[in-house]
Amino acid sequence: MPSDVDLPILRLMTRADLPVADRLRAQAGWNQTAEDWERFLSGAPEGCFVMEAASRVVGTATTLCYGQDLAWIGMVLVDPDHRRRGLGKALLRHCLEQLQSRGVACIKLDATPMGRPLYAALGFQDEWPQTRWGTDGAPVVERTGEDGGDVRQLRHEDWPALLDLDRPAFGVDRAHVLQALVQHGSQVLVRVRQDGALCGYGMIRPGSRARYLGPLVASDQDTATALARSLMIRAKGEAIYWDIPDRNAETVQLARDWGLTAQRSLMRMHCGPNRHPGDPSWIHGIVAPETG
Repeated sequence: MPSDVDLPILRLMTRADLPVADRLRAQAGWNQTAEDWERFLSGAPEGCFVMEAASRVVGTATTLCYGQDLAWIGMVLVDPDHRRRGLGKALLRHCLEQLQSRGVACIKLDATPMGRPLYAALGFQDEWPQTRWGTDGAPVVERTGEDGGDVRQLRHEDWPALLDLDRPAFGVDRAHVLQALVQHGSQVLVRVRQDGALCGYGMIRPGSRARYLGPLVASDQDTATALARSLMIRAKGEAIYWDIPDRNAETVQLARDWGLTAQRSLMRMHCGPNRHPGDPSWIHGIVAPETG
């Protein structure tokens, strides 16, 4: 029988845990970076947790609040040698309890096929499916002029219009998440109509395994295509990951046409009343599974 010393301990994550957390991420083959872990912890120091066994970190989970309306759970990882012992479920349940105690109305996550039954058992319901598309080498993207003429880099004065576009697409305000991505090295492009109205934006950033394209939010398919093309060109031949809602069939076909292949499926799920679902038809690339 294990002694009290051997029993797993669930506690807040600290900066000292980040190297071990990133090793768990690498074991799982995920694409986040050490800088991403820094961003998760600095963005929610009271909402990131580790599971410790025999004085060693063997599990992680992160949470992120979008005010009282919505929160996200991500980075639920368990060391392969400690799986099937209920540690992942304990981490997830703790995240749920913490968020519900703060009065958060709806909690979401993006579930892998392996995790989906666990989340369903804890009250999560399916919302919409998405697929990760990727390529090991350079996508086959034709350059059609310099960013299509009306695609350009983000300017400081674009932020209000960008957030006004993003809010109804995602469902709630996520300015803090988008601005943190820019501060941590994401390249941002916007598309502007002839009348000066911003009709879409997209980002691309480094990952541990591939460049990550997302978020990509656009009011129409032409804008999504123009932004995606310009972002792909900026990858400069590196591998790409791109998580696209399955409902956006034209964008999915675009990924196929450029040589990307389906890597894995994810299901967006929610627990609690989904009063702010957003409009996924405008989302042509998510921010990331761990933050929405």
